[in-house]
Amino acid sequence: MQPVSSGYADVKDIRLYHEICGQGEPLVLIHGGLTTIGEMQGWVQSLATTRRVIAVEMQGHGRTADTIALAPSGSCPARVQPQRSAITSSASE
Repeated sequence: MQPVSSGYADVKDIRLYHEICGQGEPLVLIHGGLTTIGEMQGWVQSLATTRRVIAVEMQGHGRTADTIALAPSGSCPARVQPQRSAITSSASE
């Protein structure tokens, strides 16, 4: 399954690469460790049969550059929230 769309979302000083696959209720899929969207394709393809999967490559992974911008302070959920919001907004346009 090819992505319905792909591109970059500007979040603070970072341009996050994302791909959107499937239709239905949105599900943001964020990789862990050293993976990329390419390595998550098994999950993306499976989930995209019933959901609109928004797969994201975080800072310094895959097609998202490792910039000198510092990650916001706080817990991991606090750092991911602005990125998730920007990508979800971008996906609904």
